Amino acid sequence: MAMLKKAEATQSRFAGRFEAVDRWLENRKGLLVSYLQLTSGQVALPSRSAIAEFCNVLVDYVSAGHFEIYQELLQQAERTSPEAEAEVKSRYPQLTASTDLALAFNDRYADAEDELMIQHLDADLAALGVALAGRFELEDELLALLFGDEDLAA
Repeated sequence: MAMLKKAEATQSRFAGRFEAVDRWLENRKGLLVSYLQLTSGQVALPSRSAIAEFCNVLVDYVSAGHFEIYQELLQQAERTSPEAEAEVKSRYPQLTASTDLALAFNDRYADAEDELMIQHLDADLAALGVALAGRFELEDELLALLFGDEDLAA
């Protein structure tokens, strides 16, 4: 729940600065809602359709970040200063690592039929949650760096 509140705060903080970022942050919120629905402490495993839908939202979010938003942020950084450009580039490998983890999760669960594979879902969702929390923190720092919110950029 804390991640969702933080996502909403980030969305409010950067609203209206760049349309693609607005859509992306709205998608982040949708991803978190979907994640929370899967991890809500149910006794039974989520349905395969719920897992597949979460995987779709996850891939959409990380793909938009990787192929659209980060490129825009890098271009903004290039226009801002060499230091900002270096900062964005230095964080890129960490963001790529979380993209790889998200895509591996998708590959494992989007079309999972094997009951044994599904039994590892809780542990894999927990690991993904940690990775997403770190990713969101990095993304927020990049947004703060490029849009002048020094309180977050540190």
